[in-house]
Amino acid sequence: MGDLNKKPDFCTQLSHESGQTFIEFMFLFLVVLFLSYGMIKGLDVGIGGQWEKLVKKIAAPTGDAIKVR
Repeated sequence: MGDLNKKPDFCTQLSHESGQTFIEFMFLFLVVLFLSYGMIKGLDVGIGGQWEKLVKKIAAPTGDAIKVR
């Protein structure tokens, strides 16, 4: 009965937690990666759309077809 109440030593506990820490780090890293990618894509589309509108307004009096790459 005395063995059931005994806490595991620090080395055993540390070895079990190191794998969990790595998995938590990877999940956190992926979340940050996806959030930053989403923000960059969102800003790129938004700013690109504004520039395209501006170019079309500036070039509108020429009558030439506007081709945006």
